[in-house]
Amino acid sequence: MEFIINPSLLKEELGLLTPVIERKATIPVLSKIKMETNVQGELALTATDLDVTMCSLQITDVLQTGSILVEGKKLYDISRELPNEPIHFALN
Repeated sequence: MEFIINPSLLKEELGLLTPVIERKATIPVLSKIKMETNVQGELALTATDLDVTMCSLQITDVLQTGSILVEGKKLYDISRELPNEPIHFALN
């Protein structure tokens, strides 16, 4: 998976999703956000606490499709500190 996204857009979308993720981590996967790219150039971000599920779909510059689960709160905290330059995500 590889894509490029504007950091302010990423921060905004993660800000909408982080209230949904499980904070107590009774089930560890519920503290994660799923990031998935597709051939249409879309980035789908999904978070759930098993009662509520939220999904955000954004057009990005997708270089390679794929998906990964990431720590939602940690990624949001990092996104808030990034300079306003395009972010290049790559998963090997």
